[in-house]
Amino acid sequence: MRSQRRLVSPLSAVNLAPNTFIGGVAAEIPTKADLATKLAITENDISYFSAIGSDIEARIDTNWILGGKFRYNNITFLYDYDGKIINSLVDLYSNQTIKEIYLPGILGITESGFKYTNQCVLYYLPKAEFFGATTGNENIFVKNGQITKRIYCHPSNSTSNNGGVEGDLQLAIDYGSEVIYVQNYTTPNIITNLSIGTIYATALQINFTPPSSVNDIDYYEVYVNGVFYKEITVSGDYITGLEPDTPYTIIVKAVDIYYNKSEFSNSVSDTTNATEPYPISDIISYYKLEGNALDVNNVNNGTPTGITYEAGLVGQRAIFNGTTSRIILTNNASLQLNQGSIVTIINSTNAGSSYRGIVIKQFAYGLFLNSGVLIAFSWGSATGIAAGEKSTGMNLNDGLNHVIALTFNSGVVNETKVYVDGSLVLTTSIAVSNQTKSLVFGVGTSDSIIQQINAKIDDTAVFNTILTAAEVLEITSKLQSGQSLI
Repeated sequence: MRSQRRLVSPLSAVNLAPNTFIGGVAAEIPTKADLATKLAITENDISYFSAIGSDIEARIDTNWILGGKFRYNNITFLYDYDGKIINSLVDLYSNQTIKEIYLPGILGITESGFKYTNQCVLYYLPKAEFFGATTGNENIFVKNGQITKRIYCHPSNSTSNNGGVEGDLQLAIDYGSEVIYVQNYTTPNIITNLSIGTIYATALQINFTPPSSVNDIDYYEVYVNGVFYKEITVSGDYITGLEPDTPYTIIVKAVDIYYNKSEFSNSVSDTTNATEPYPISDIISYYKLEGNALDVNNVNNGTPTGITYEAGLVGQRAIFNGTTSRIILTNNASLQLNQGSIVTIINSTNAGSSYRGIVIKQFAYGLFLNSGVLIAFSWGSATGIAAGEKSTGMNLNDGLNHVIALTFNSGVVNETKVYVDGSLVLTTSIAVSNQTKSLVFGVGTSDSIIQQINAKIDDTAVFNTILTAAEVLEITSKLQSGQSLI
């Protein structure tokens, strides 16, 4: 499994006619005639066209020259699936909204081709054998410290710089990007036995036999009702964030390590359940963090310090600045738990070094990030920090919204579990030492300002019961769909 997540074009899945997908241009190019004019081809060269929201898709039946046709444009993605763009005069200069570039037919990139495409995270250029021509001006992919990327290109680039990696690629690597040299273009075989397993109110499990493939499978793209929905890495994973009592149709593509994609799988359909099974009545305290730290149940209201708020996954969320921010609750008896569960949502790009508190009741239970890695902690069984740390090994400094859950039963072997986005990532044991400290958000203890987190925390719930895996999945699914639990 690769650590870096990739965005994938959200457009059309079921209709196989389109071969060209361009995001964010429907206002500028609302018709087939407008697209023909933009690309300098005839309308007869376009056999299919559709505008979907702000994006367009088309089937272009002739080769065409990209050149600078979208220079300074606000496109969000460009996918040329059949490689109809065959020239090297690609100039997407200063497209600061584009996220993905998929150009399988081009043979190289001119010096200014991708400059200032600051937000792009995927470049698929499997036949590109050169990037620019000026030694020492190696900034096709990196300009002004851009975010990390995934770049697919021709293997010759691994030795084109006097036996070393091509200069533009090397600079991207130095900034943390991943470069994949495409060795083979064989697509994986089709998944033929996709089926739906366990059904919940807001989630469906999908099962299949992994298809044979010349190259190793990297992940699977899941499409729901004809639109890309998410990536998964194994059969048996869940599609979450769905609506109760709603029919859904699902298809899947296999994607290998060189970004070769299979055809679509067989289609399966089913309807989600009408009700949620998780125990709302077992929520002791619930914090929506809608401009305050009040408990929805009005039992354990918090006192915020140094907190600001912004739109989050579920309504608003609290921003913790890593220095002064914290939320302190009273040490109410209802929070003095030896068994129970915590669910919260976190988003961080750099939480801070060493221990940073997420939701902590020092000496009892809680979740930290340790240099970005999610951990639980056992104070009662610890003979030192290393012994108390229960690490998931998952680094959450990725800028994504993650629903994380801790279920615990003090002193019972393997009855403490940590879940991330509905998946079990750690089974361990913790022991509560004592209940003298208050529950806190964003710091390591209620006593002083230490282990402050630089992150955004959204809806947070404390349960007085040990949630089951199914309940965690339902809760995760509901939060990911933007709905509060209560």
